[in-house]
Amino acid sequence: MKKVIVLLSIVLLLMTGCSIKKLDDKDFESNMNVLLSEKVSNSNVNFEGYKYYVPEGLKFVNKEEYNAIFKDRFNNKYYLYVDVISYYHKIENTYKINQDAYYSKVIDYNDKTGYLEIIESGSKYYVEFMFNYAKIEVLVDKDQLVNAMNNMCYILRSIKFNDKVLESLVG
Repeated sequence: MKKVIVLLSIVLLLMTGCSIKKLDDKDFESNMNVLLSEKVSNSNVNFEGYKYYVPEGLKFVNKEEYNAIFKDRFNNKYYLYVDVISYYHKIENTYKINQDAYYSKVIDYNDKTGYLEIIESGSKYYVEFMFNYAKIEVLVDKDQLVNAMNNMCYILRSIKFNDKVLESLVG
C-alpha cells in the first residue's frame, strides 16, 4: 500500500511540475518580454498607497515621498519614482519613439503600459524605464545593462496600488 501511495505521489509531482524560464545573460529584450509578461503577486516593500518587490542584489538607500534610491552590487544607483497622481487619474502613456536613442520602445503587457529608452554615451548607457505608472532611471556600463534591465523589470512589474489608500491621499 505504501508503494502505491509513493508511486502515485511521484507521478502526480512529475505531471504537475513547475516550468522554468531561463533568462538570457546577453539579451535584455528577451528577458524583458519574459519578466513583464508574467503576473506577480509578491512584494517586500510597502508604502502608503502602493507596494512592490525589490529583487535580491539591490539594497535600499533612501526614500522620500514617492521617490526611492537603490544600489546594486556594481554600485549603480537606481532612481525610482512612483507616479500615484497619474495612476489615480488614469493618465494615458503618450511616449513617442526616439529615433536618436540606442533603444526606444513603447511597452504594453498585462494591461500596463510604458516605455523604455536607452541612450548610449561612450561606454555607458542611460536607461529610462517607465512602466505601470512608475519610472526607474539608471546609468550603467555596457556589460551591466542586462542585469540592470532585469532588476528594473522585477520592480516595475510588481508595483501594486491600493486604491482605497490613494483615494484618501490623492482624492
